[in-house]
Amino acid sequence: MSRSGRAGTAVETVGVRGLDRAIAERVPECLIGVSGEVPLRETPIGYEQAFHALAVARTAPSGRASFQRDFDLTPLATPEGLHWAQELLAPCLHYVPPRRADPGGEELLGTLGSWLTFGGAASRHLKIHRNTLGARVRLIDELLGLDLGRVADQSAAWLALQLRGGPLPTPADRPSASLDELLGTPAAGVWARAQLQPLERANLPSGTETVRA
Repeated sequence: MSRSGRAGTAVETVGVRGLDRAIAERVPECLIGVSGEVPLRETPIGYEQAFHALAVARTAPSGRASFQRDFDLTPLATPEGLHWAQELLAPCLHYVPPRRADPGGEELLGTLGSWLTFGGAASRHLKIHRNTLGARVRLIDELLGLDLGRVADQSAAWLALQLRGGPLPTPADRPSASLDELLGTPAAGVWARAQLQPLERANLPSGTETVRA
């Protein structure tokens, strides 16, 4: 597209919002995944959204798809929720590698986020060997006390990464809350029902039971 100059034409005639449609029309073999609008500081989240949209685009007749789901975690981003997330991730953040060339805590959390999003393809995303990826995931398992082979532990790790922010609190700042307590609040219940509403509207037999399994 850059050689033919059509990308510039598309921007001028349809604007950024219609760019995916313009590209799909001009380059029908191109698959396009579009994220939601995110602030610059949340570019990694936008990248993740676009990646999931691209997976849908592979089977869409138009060859393009936009990320539509609302994953607003505001009901869980309470002081208790932030404290829980920081507490869960603290062993990783405080990790001091035995060798200077080994990944530190921040890099390990980046590996965790990539692995949760891309699975085995995270080795290509991070440009590391798949054996290196496996070794890092095992180290993260050990540091966080999780079993990342379990969906429940994967979900907890993903939620902690989304809620992470601010300085690590001291134990005296706020009593610790468990994940069950965070998910058991009325606000979290309203949020959870909103996430499952599409299944209820579709009237799928045993829909929620299938997702849970």
